[in-house]
Amino acid sequence: MRTILLKFVALGALAGVVIAALCAFAMPERTTRTAIDLALKLTRLDSRVQEMPFGPVHYLIGGQGETVVFLHGIYSSKETWIRAGNSITLQNRSIIPDIPGFGENDALPDGGYRIEAQAVRLMQFLDAIGVKRFHVAGSSMGGMLATLIARDHPARVLSLSLFGSPMGAAPAPNRAFQAALDQGSSPLIVENSDDVWERFDWIAEPTPLFFKWVARGLAEREIATPDLNHRIWNELFDGSALLLADIAKDVPHPTFIVWCDEDRIYDVSGAAYLASQFQRGHHYILNGCGHSPVLSHHQPMIFLYQHVLDQVRATTFPFQLPQL
Repeated sequence: MRTILLKFVALGALAGVVIAALCAFAMPERTTRTAIDLALKLTRLDSRVQEMPFGPVHYLIGGQGETVVFLHGIYSSKETWIRAGNSITLQNRSIIPDIPGFGENDALPDGGYRIEAQAVRLMQFLDAIGVKRFHVAGSSMGGMLATLIARDHPARVLSLSLFGSPMGAAPAPNRAFQAALDQGSSPLIVENSDDVWERFDWIAEPTPLFFKWVARGLAEREIATPDLNHRIWNELFDGSALLLADIAKDVPHPTFIVWCDEDRIYDVSGAAYLASQFQRGHHYILNGCGHSPVLSHHQPMIFLYQHVLDQVRATTFPFQLPQL
C-alpha cells in the first residue's frame, strides 16, 4: 500500500511540473521557475548561492563521494544538467553552477565573457565552496572551460569529459552552420521568441517538447537583452578565440569525448581528430542526437559516463565501453 501511495505522490508531483511547463506560454519566466523548483524537489540536488567578488554564483549541489563539476554551454544555465547531475549523485557529489554571467547570475561588464577570465572565475568559485579535487564535465562552451581548467590545474582535476562537440573544436565546423555565419546570420543568438525554437533546431534535435517549453521560459532574460547576447558572442568568438586542439596537448588527464552523429554545429568527423590531440583522449560517437546530448540523450550519455568514472577510479585506459 505504501509503495502505491508513493507512486501516486510522485505522479502527482510530476503532473504539477508538466502543468507548470504548459503554463509557460502564458507567463514563461515565472511558471518555468516554478516548474524547475518542483522538479528539483524530486531530485537529490539543493539550490545554493555563493557570494563572490564578481557577483553571486547560483549553483546546485547534491550527493556524496568524489566531486563532479558540470559546466553548461553558451546562453544556457545549470538547469540543463539537472537530470545528469541527479543521476551522478548516486555515487558522487554533483556541483552544477550557473557560469558567471549566465542563468540566475548577474550579467558581466564589458570584456567579462572572455573564456580565459571565465575559467579563472570558476576556479575562484570552487575554491570558495571548498572543492579540492574533482572530475570536470562540460557541454559546448562548458567543454572549452573544462579543458582550460584541466590544463591549468592538473593536480586538482581527476578526469575531463566533453559532452557534445566543445566550443573551439575546429577545424571541423558543420557546413550548414558555417554557411549561416558567413551570410551574417547568428543562429544561436536569441532576439525574440521565434529565435528560441530556431536555436533548438541547431543544437538539440530531437528534444522532448517539455524541455523546449522550459527553455522558452529560461530564455526570457535573453529576449529582453539582445545587445548583451551579441556582446557575449563577440567576446567569446573574437579574433583571439582559442582552438581546443591547441590546448588539448597539454591536458594529462583521461579525457572522454561524446560527439553526436547529427551535430549541426561541429561535424562529427572532428571527433577522432580532437581525441587524438589529447594525451589520453577517448571519443565515442552517439547516434541520433545533435549538438547537445545533455538535453536529448541524457540516459545513454550518463550510462556511459558512469562507466568512465568507474574506470578512471580503476586507472583503466583506454576506456572499455559498451556499444549502445
